[in-house]
Amino acid sequence: MYSLYRVLSLRAVASILCMSFSCAGIQAAINTYDFQTTTGVYTAGVTILNPPAPPDGTGRIRIGSQAGSFTFANPGNPAVGTDSELVGVAASGASVNKFSVYGYTADKTFHTRFTMLLTGGSSGYWQFFQGAGSMYSDNNSWTGAQIFTGIEWALGAGGTVSTRRRVAASWTSPDTTTFAQNTVYNIEIYGNNSTAAATYSRGGNTYTVAANQWDMWVNGTRYAGLAKGSLANDTNVDSFVFMGGSSTGNVATIILDDFLYGGDLATVPVSVSQFSVE
Repeated sequence: MYSLYRVLSLRAVASILCMSFSCAGIQAAINTYDFQTTTGVYTAGVTILNPPAPPDGTGRIRIGSQAGSFTFANPGNPAVGTDSELVGVAASGASVNKFSVYGYTADKTFHTRFTMLLTGGSSGYWQFFQGAGSMYSDNNSWTGAQIFTGIEWALGAGGTVSTRRRVAASWTSPDTTTFAQNTVYNIEIYGNNSTAAATYSRGGNTYTVAANQWDMWVNGTRYAGLAKGSLANDTNVDSFVFMGGSSTGNVATIILDDFLYGGDLATVPVSVSQFSVE
């Protein structure tokens, strides 16, 4: 099987489909980002990714002052993806290590998708945030007012993972979603920071997301109607970031691949993102 991730952006796929079907209104920029065959190890400072540059926005790696790294591994873990994958090792303290894509074409509703595996033992965390603001392009930790979607995975003893979400100005604890180490997760987020309900199509079904909420799909299971963080209502979302820290011995590891991001839920042909071809 050869994934369409590796051939065309979804916008290009949609254009091909429009040769045969009516596609009025398909205008949103949907971007795929899979690192291709890039290799390299980053252990200090800031790196702007070019290559592998994202198709929209700026890709950035930051390594803080407490060790850890990011590596484009090829070959990577075949259960996670094909060719290169991004392997992040968390910092030992609060000087977080960050991978971000920021400043892409903004919208108030959006779809984000990635494949993830967590491993490394019982110390440290990885966080995912999506929203807008300087935290996505600077060397600092997170800022609550810039977060629409916020998830934290803290690695524990026995291969466990404790998960919590950012809701308004607080963290949920514990969260109802279940994660574990050494397990591959396909994560999809459908967010709505507009003033009205939005709909999206997935697997031939239509779903509704209320204003200021988001749905998360984890390996095909839907967690619906999740409340957002503190990002101002009715503002655009144009960035996401992964942060890793507080890992004694720099053991907390995340493996990432097969990103999809951007778009407007009203116009994105989401079902196309699930196609693959021989």
